[in-house]
Amino acid sequence: LNSMERIPAACRPPLATASRAAITQVRFAKLTRPRLHKAVARERLFALFDRAREHNPGICIVGPPGAGKTTLVASWLDARKMKGIWYQIDPGDADLATFFYYLCEAARPFTRKGQRPLPALTPEYLRDVAGFSRRFFRDLFSRLPEGAALVLDNYQEVPAENYFHDLIAAAVEEVPTGIAIFVLSRRDLPECFARLIANASLMCVDWNALRFTLEEASAMATARNCLSTDTMRRLHDQSDGWAAGLTLLIEGWSSPGVTPTEVPAGARALFAYFAAQIFNQVPRSTQEFLVITAHLSQVPVSFAVELTENAAAAEILDDLYRRHLFTHRRVSDEPVYWYHALFREFLLSRASGLFEVKMVRNVQRRAARILQTRGEFEEAFRLYSAATDWDAVADLTVDSAETILARGRNQTLRDWICALPEELLEERPRLYYWLGLSMLQTDPRDARRHLELAVEKLDDHDDPYGKSLAVAAIIDSYFYEWSDFRPVRPWLDMLELLIHRLQTEGWPGAPVKLHVSLLVGMLYAAPDHPFLPQAVGKVAESLQVDANVNSMMSTGVILLSYCNLAGDMELGRKVVARCAQLVDRVELAPLNELWWQLRLGYHHELSGNYEDARAALDRAVEVYEAHGFRELNCTFLLIASYQLSTAASAGRTEDARMWYERMIAMANPGRPMDAWHLD
Repeated sequence: LNSMERIPAACRPPLATASRAAITQVRFAKLTRPRLHKAVARERLFALFDRAREHNPGICIVGPPGAGKTTLVASWLDARKMKGIWYQIDPGDADLATFFYYLCEAARPFTRKGQRPLPALTPEYLRDVAGFSRRFFRDLFSRLPEGAALVLDNYQEVPAENYFHDLIAAAVEEVPTGIAIFVLSRRDLPECFARLIANASLMCVDWNALRFTLEEASAMATARNCLSTDTMRRLHDQSDGWAAGLTLLIEGWSSPGVTPTEVPAGARALFAYFAAQIFNQVPRSTQEFLVITAHLSQVPVSFAVELTENAAAAEILDDLYRRHLFTHRRVSDEPVYWYHALFREFLLSRASGLFEVKMVRNVQRRAARILQTRGEFEEAFRLYSAATDWDAVADLTVDSAETILARGRNQTLRDWICALPEELLEERPRLYYWLGLSMLQTDPRDARRHLELAVEKLDDHDDPYGKSLAVAAIIDSYFYEWSDFRPVRPWLDMLELLIHRLQTEGWPGAPVKLHVSLLVGMLYAAPDHPFLPQAVGKVAESLQVDANVNSMMSTGVILLSYCNLAGDMELGRKVVARCAQLVDRVELAPLNELWWQLRLGYHHELSGNYEDARAALDRAVEVYEAHGFRELNCTFLLIASYQLSTAASAGRTEDARMWYERMIAMANPGRPMDAWHLD
């Protein structure tokens, strides 16, 4: 993978990007630690956690829905004044890049000034995800304060067969003394945790331990209602220590006409019975409010007001929270609530009784639009899909594709596009472009198939900008493949004509973006191309404009590659001076630094500065090994080639022989570029 040509700016149409405030709201939606209202302190389990923290890096809590897992751990953290990360797992975390992206966001408050952010699981890491994960968790744990905890709530949401669980099991072994991982699940853990349980690295708290004792149940009742000892004992027996059942029994005990003999057996039946008792006692306007807001996984008060047009939103939600009726809260700039899974399931089941199907879908669409405008793309996708509004899903996918790919979540984008009806892709061929872009680095040949289809369809739709983006991505695909560049020339000629048309028709900004891919293609496939000087000029101009650090460094790498190949040392010195201001920036991606040091080393060699060349190339090797890029053989082959030529030029014969032997060991003679380096 030749990721110095990642070229983010070259492959993206303009779109409205969500504000940082909106993205922060997204971050909180998954990384929300519940704030409790007068929770019962379960000291027997608190003591168990205290002992486990000294000896077990991991603590697993398994119990049915409504068993009180979340409240138990949150109340213990509050009681012990512990900091850390609370992460709510959802099915989207099956895409590992999604999981690591949100963990990066969660770690921001613990990242010190001048410290490099944790990396996203971008495509260059996918050949060694296990190694990436180990390094990631070591770095994450080193940032957390002594005594902190990482809580993975709703752990059952990722299918048991997903590789996600192997990574978490391995992460437990990376936990340093004083830090703990909590895993909260409705199901037993997958088999990959068996060894951790056997060697006591992971302590398990099961349903028998989670059940409320009579004493704990009485403490819960005392905080909410005045019930006799006999009544409390009867409620405890009926609930079998189930926290959700106890809550509803205590709340519903004063309901008119309820007698112990009417209470149904079974957890879900009990929940539905008493939830209905409570639900039926509130006005219809409140019922509608609850059902509508249940379509949101997180309910900021402002969302609730906008979605329901109910001015009493804050009072309704706060009342549920203070009565412990399966409603959690976080307070930031505004209160944000969310319903317990059981309560939310119950409320959604009531939608058909209150609204017609058409109305339910209108609610889903309205909620999705609100979420989309605030940058919560995943929730918006889920709701648009539930409403079967595929046009809106397609618009959302195109509008958010750039953001999703920037987070390394290529699989998520592919899943979204593949969920659309085939005829919609035919109507909106830019979706083929984004599908190809999502696999550009991991499977460039298959990506090219989708991109070529995008070119064909976009031509039919008279979309020259979209077509130029797809052609540029096709050119890029040959460089990610890094094998045979001979087929690139016709695409270069096509892109040149498209750029000329865009300039003639006045498309804003398009020529500068597309010149980057054009220049890369010319360097390796058509150095005699008459358009080369213009492409170099456009790219050089863009490097002088302050922009994203990684985009600027990618541009610098491309320009320095041109300077090295063309012998333009004057421009090369200007590029080196400009990029020297970027190389120490903490935002710089490791792979971009690797490619810069690689090209810089070759530049110094060509200039006769052999010690500077060796230092830059040694730094490239250091980054390559430290960040687990060992599987990127074509990248290391280029490093080795430059090391060999630098050592030979400096008269270091033994070093030159060593690098030559390493090249021989890793090169694939069947790949044209490998064969060229060996020659």
